[in-house]
Amino acid sequence: MSILFNNYLENISINQNIKNILIDYLKLNIIDYKIDISKNESDNIFEKEWYKLSDKNKKLFDKLENVVNTEIESTAYMIKTISTSILSIDPAIKSINIKLKNPDIKPSDFIGIWDKDKDKFELELMDKNTKLIMGLGPSASGKTFNAKNIIELLLKTNPEFPKTYITIDGGEYRKTSVLYKYIKDIFSSNEYAGLYELMSDNKDLQIFKSGQIKEKIIDFININKEKNISLYVPETCSSDCTDKIKKYIEITKSSEQNKWIALLIYQHKYNNDCNFNDMYKCIGCTKSGLEREIDEGKKYSNKSWEKSMENAINIINNVSINIGQYDKYIIHNSGSKDKKSILINLNQIDLSKFIDLNKFMYFNTDFYEKNKNKIYTIPKKINEKQKYLKYKEKYLKLKNLNKSNTL
Repeated sequence: MSILFNNYLENISINQNIKNILIDYLKLNIIDYKIDISKNESDNIFEKEWYKLSDKNKKLFDKLENVVNTEIESTAYMIKTISTSILSIDPAIKSINIKLKNPDIKPSDFIGIWDKDKDKFELELMDKNTKLIMGLGPSASGKTFNAKNIIELLLKTNPEFPKTYITIDGGEYRKTSVLYKYIKDIFSSNEYAGLYELMSDNKDLQIFKSGQIKEKIIDFININKEKNISLYVPETCSSDCTDKIKKYIEITKSSEQNKWIALLIYQHKYNNDCNFNDMYKCIGCTKSGLEREIDEGKKYSNKSWEKSMENAINIINNVSINIGQYDKYIIHNSGSKDKKSILINLNQIDLSKFIDLNKFMYFNTDFYEKNKNKIYTIPKKINEKQKYLKYKEKYLKLKNLNKSNTL
C-alpha cells in the first residue's frame, strides 16, 4: 500500500523536506497486507451484490478501518483535502492555498498527525469579499454543477462577486483518499457493487468517516475566518440544518449587507413524479443516484428525499427566523444535457437579461407565488420500499440491456 503515497502531495506548495516527513509518516504507519476476498458468483445478472464485512469478515473490517483512519487523520491527507476542496469559476485558480505560519519551521517539528500539526498551518487571504452559498436539496440532485451556473450568473450583475469558494463536501473528501479508491477498486474488480461499510449509513459500521473529516475542516476554516473565506456547502438537510447554517454564516461574515444565498437545487424523486412538460422534465434523483453509486463506492438510497425537500422548502419559505437575511433561488435541474433546467429568482434583482437561455428557463417571484404548490410536489409515501425496488430492478435491466447491445 505504501506505493500509493509516492505522489501524494505533488500539487501542494510547501517545502519538499516537510512533504517527505508527512508522506513518510503514512508509509511507516500504514501496514501492507492483502485484501483477500472471493469473487462474486451471484446469479443475479442485473444487480451486483454489495459486499458486507460485518456479515462475513469482522477481522478485515477492523484492519481496513485502522488503515483508513491512519490516512484521514494524517497531516498529509488534511492539507491535501483542504487544498482540493474548491469550487471556482476562475480557470487560473486550481486549489485553496494553505501555507506554513512560520516558513522557517524545521521538518523535524512535524509529527504527521493533523491534530498535532494543524497549528503550524494557515490559509492565505482568499478575496476582499466573502459569500456563503448553501446548495440545499436531496442527494443526487446535481447541486455542485448548478452552483457554478449561479456564480457565473451573479458575477454578471456584480463584478465583485466572489469567484472562488471552499466546498464543505464529503464527496470531495472521498476523492482525495487514495485508500478509499484502492479499497473501492478491489471490491469492484471482484464483481461486487462495492464494499457496503466503506460509506455505510450506519456510522458505527462506517470505515471512511467523512463526518469526522468535515468537522476538522470546519474547525480549521473557522480559525482562519479572518482570511475572507467564501463557502459553498451542498447540504441535503435530511434533518434540521439551521444550526449548521448559523456556523457558516459566522465564518463568512454574512449580514444584512452581505446576504448569504439559499439555493434549492432539486430533481423529483422519480421521473414520473415530475409535473413539468417534456422540455423541462427531470430524470429524477433516483436514477441519478443509481447511475453514480458504483463509481462513488457509496450505496444510494432515496429514503430521505421527502425530508430533504421539506426542510429545504422551509428555508426558502422563511419558516426559520434564526438564520439571518438571505437571497433565495430555486433550480429544478433536468439532469440532462438535452433538456433545460428551470431557474426561479425569488429576489428583487432582475436577472432576465443575464440568463443563458440555453441552460435555463427563467421565472420570478410572481410565477412562484402563483404556482408554489405545483413547483415541487412531494408524493405520498405509499408502498415506498416496493416502489423503489421495482424501479431499481427496471433501471438495472435497461442499463444492462443497453450495455450488452453496445458490446
